[in-house]
Amino acid sequence: MTDVLERAQVGAQERIRDKGTVVEDLSDVGRLVYLMFQKTAEDVAALADVLFQEGRRTAEEALLQEAHAIGCGILQVRLGEGELLSWVRERADWAAQTICDTYNRDLAFAIEAVIAQYPKANRWVIAYHLRDWEAGRQSWKADQIATTEAFVTANEAKMEFYGMNAITEPKAWFGYSLICEQCQAIAAQNPYKLRDAQAIGLPHVGCLDQWHIEPGEMVECSELWLG
Repeated sequence: MTDVLERAQVGAQERIRDKGTVVEDLSDVGRLVYLMFQKTAEDVAALADVLFQEGRRTAEEALLQEAHAIGCGILQVRLGEGELLSWVRERADWAAQTICDTYNRDLAFAIEAVIAQYPKANRWVIAYHLRDWEAGRQSWKADQIATTEAFVTANEAKMEFYGMNAITEPKAWFGYSLICEQCQAIAAQNPYKLRDAQAIGLPHVGCLDQWHIEPGEMVECSELWLG
């Protein structure tokens, strides 16, 4: 079964056929199992709500940390209606749809791999073997999603904080892990103007590097924009 799961992972990443084509090529039993396991619009909506609440807390914490970094003793941040909260909502909706689309694509390849290993399997046998695939996928995918979304949202909140509260132009420095050539190339051009750093953002999925801001002159603590 390990070989089957490995082939499913490789297939999901490297084959050029899209999910729709793979589902069409499945046997009747395979398509039935796909319909049983696929993520639906209801799953997308439920996940989006979870990601929104997590994103809101992440943004609030990021704003609080930046306020403390410039010496303002803010005790609590509650993100209200505005552009940043709207961004968090839109990001959650987009991420939820993307996550579910990716799951459905990977599911189609996994079913295909199981059927290739067990050509005479009925839907219950296929579903049984999919448990191992789903458990293995979830063991790393959940952490990847949480890390990616937290880094992206915190970065957006940080950029908005300095964009709204800076009096003089802040400087932005990119770095931390610098484990890939793309991030190394960005860091080699440090420092950046804030608006240029905002345009670059976090350059790839799973990026563990961060933008570090040299704020310059800021508004008074009592006048801080906090979302």
